[in-house]
Amino acid sequence: MLVAPVVVLGAGVATLTRIMSIELRPGLLTPTHTYLTRLIAYGLGCGLIGASLMFAAKPPGVVQAPPIALTETVVVPMTIPMMVATDAMPAPSPVAVVVSAAGASYMKLADLPQLPRHGKPKLIAEGYGMTSIAAVADADVAPFHRAWLGQDVIVDGTCRATVTGFAIYSHLVGDTGYASEDIDDWTAANVMRLGAPMLAARLDGCTGELARAASLSPMVIPDVIEDKPLATAAKKRALSGAGMKRARAEWAKWEAEMQQTTHSALDFGDISTKVVRHPTTGQTFVSVHATTGGGCGYPEISIWALYRADADGKLTEIPTKVGELLVIDRLVDVEGDGQLEVVGRPWIGTERIISRLDATVIDRLERPFFGCAC
Repeated sequence: MLVAPVVVLGAGVATLTRIMSIELRPGLLTPTHTYLTRLIAYGLGCGLIGASLMFAAKPPGVVQAPPIALTETVVVPMTIPMMVATDAMPAPSPVAVVVSAAGASYMKLADLPQLPRHGKPKLIAEGYGMTSIAAVADADVAPFHRAWLGQDVIVDGTCRATVTGFAIYSHLVGDTGYASEDIDDWTAANVMRLGAPMLAARLDGCTGELARAASLSPMVIPDVIEDKPLATAAKKRALSGAGMKRARAEWAKWEAEMQQTTHSALDFGDISTKVVRHPTTGQTFVSVHATTGGGCGYPEISIWALYRADADGKLTEIPTKVGELLVIDRLVDVEGDGQLEVVGRPWIGTERIISRLDATVIDRLERPFFGCAC
């Protein structure tokens, strides 16, 4: 006989328990689940063993076995909204990109593959750049992002600002003729859609590039200094080191792929040398970055060498990877631990990347480019 189903709600799932009583009689067994069949077989097997022992002890008799009750548990998934506990929220990002539009500053919180509920977007035109901004109510922001509300951040290591709200920020650069859609003019709606929308925290002040939670150790911005002998020595060493050898090999490979009939020397169109001094540790660093620039029809080849300079001018190379960077704008110390990070730009220069010396990206500002780079 069948017993009425019993529904038990658990944490995040509903457990549906069905209890069935079946009398095991010849000819009455019906097909059932594999695991139930095995369970019945096990029961029969144990019964047969017990019966053989009984027969060995005394003459056989007729024994009426009671019905065997089988319980089957079926787990039915349910979607139950769950709030994120405060102690389970992720730690603040080491550093975040800061952007400005229409006199207001915003700190990036996350990229948005899907837009949350938001207000009417507003279009802001700045030369070839187009920005679309829409307010997002606090209640429509995920708890671990909403936790930023009212928190203080330090912009570029010096300016303190408070998070006062949230918005969707989307930016692009270029002409509608290069868009994948048939668009005559940029609008707040299509810039929001075709740009790179991100959830941003609105700040009550401060303009700059990078923001870090005021509750964390302060970010340190090294001082840029002039030291031509040190810069010259570092440049000479970088252009004769292992990085240069790899660059020449890449250049030769490209020439072979392009079936060049004559060989031409690798020419770095831009070589940038920066000398900085850490205001806390007093250490001096020299950065040498050289790139072909990736012009039309030419490969993007870059080398980057970073050195620590001793008091006597001796240079010690620090392992680095240039990654996607074609321009190195600044050297910073995000955690204030004496270790440097780099702020730069890839390819066309509309985007911004903050990465560690091994090219691990900490944060990135994407700004799609609609146009011809040549």
